[in-house]
Amino acid sequence: NIESIMQKESEFKDGRIPVIILTHTVQERQMNLAIDEMESLADIDGKVVRIRAENFN
Repeated sequence: NIESIMQKESEFKDGRIPVIILTHTVQERQMNLAIDEMESLADIDGKVVRIRAENFN
């Protein structure tokens, strides 16, 4: 259900690079499972931050 992925140049000096992932409408449970899986990856540093965006079309 990924709509787009954006990765910009890092402002961090420690090599971390933020990534923004936008999804189509998805069930809360499925999103929670996906976030849990991402956070378990060795290349992910810290917690995944989720910001809900509503589509009012």
